[in-house]
Amino acid sequence: RPDVDALKTAGWQGDADGNGVVSVGDTVRYTVALSNGGLVDGITDLIDPIPAEVASWVLVDDGGGTDFSSPTLLDVQGILVPAGGVASVVLDVVLADVPDRTLMSNTATFTDPLTGSPVDAAASDVEIRRDGDGDDVFDLDDDCPTVFDPAQSDVDLDGAGDACDDCVTVPD
Repeated sequence: RPDVDALKTAGWQGDADGNGVVSVGDTVRYTVALSNGGLVDGITDLIDPIPAEVASWVLVDDGGGTDFSSPTLLDVQGILVPAGGVASVVLDVVLADVPDRTLMSNTATFTDPLTGSPVDAAASDVEIRRDGDGDDVFDLDDDCPTVFDPAQSDVDLDGAGDACDDCVTVPD
C-alpha cells in the first residue's frame, strides 16, 4: 500500500531589487515534495491557495500531474508518487507590495491515496520587507518612510527624520 507524506519548503529564488533581503517584488519558490514510503505507487491531488501577499505566480513543475489551477488556487491532480520515490510540485511567486515585515503563510493540502483524507503541508512563514521610498532603509526602520532620505538624519532626535520633520531643531 502507498504511504505518502509531504514536505513543503519556501526558498528565496530571485532578488528583484538586489538588496539581499526578501522584499517586495522578489520571487519565492515553494516546493512540495511528496514522498512515498510504501511498497505501492500512490496517486494524489494537491491544492494550494495562493497567498494574498502574491502579485503573480507560475507553476514551475507539476510533478507529473495535470494542472487545473486558477489565478488564486494551485490545483494539480493525478500526481503519481512512485513507491519508495518522490514527486515534487514547484511554484514561483512574486511578492506583492505589502506593508513592511508582513508574514506570508502558505499551506498546501494533498489527498492521502489510501484514505482519501486531506493532509496539510505548511511551509515556514516568509517575512517580506518593504522600502517604499527607495532609500535602502526598510519602512519600519526608516525615520521618514515616505520621503527618500538615505542619510536618515534627525538633528532634534525626535524620531522624525529631517526630510519630513516640519521643525528640525526642536523636538515635536
